[in-house]
Amino acid sequence: MRRRSKSIGTGALAVILVVSLIGVGATAPVSSATEDTDQSADSVDIDDVEQAIHDAVNEERAAHGVDELEFDDELRDVAYVHSEDMVERSYFAHEDPDGDRFLDRYEDAGYECSVNGYLGGENLAQTWFDTPVATDDRGTVHYEDEQELGEGIVDQWLGSSGHEANLLAEHWENQGIGVFVTDDDQVYATQNFC
Repeated sequence: MRRRSKSIGTGALAVILVVSLIGVGATAPVSSATEDTDQSADSVDIDDVEQAIHDAVNEERAAHGVDELEFDDELRDVAYVHSEDMVERSYFAHEDPDGDRFLDRYEDAGYECSVNGYLGGENLAQTWFDTPVATDDRGTVHYEDEQELGEGIVDQWLGSSGHEANLLAEHWENQGIGVFVTDDDQVYATQNFC
């Protein structure tokens, strides 16, 4: 079982979008003061968060009459490395500081995608775990467990027309979700499609 993400030096990895979308993120924690809670970020099981995201995505797709996506472990690794890279190099974008995009990351990982005429896609989200966060469109949110966190990340994507369109696109068959949690409870999520 994987727990909280650890900082690992992995070098530069890329980002691009065939359907270029801007990542969605929470605006900021409501307070920098720590709260007394029963669950710390040390106990965040990122496997459970990734599974909760996968399940919530497929629930949305089913509700819209779209086929569910298979979870792709290779694509998950590509997504995870991007989430980690955004933390390590202090950016939040589909394009990394070197100008690389997700197709570059797919290629670097030896991942080939060609599905229904598409080469891949990507959604990004950023929020905090177990910290109240003010959002532009959903008021204050507070994710206290992996299920709430996963569903909240999907809600962020659904609140953006471009991300929602990507998430519900009929042409995708697989998804990989990579979540990275920092020492200060920031959560970075990358969803890659094929």
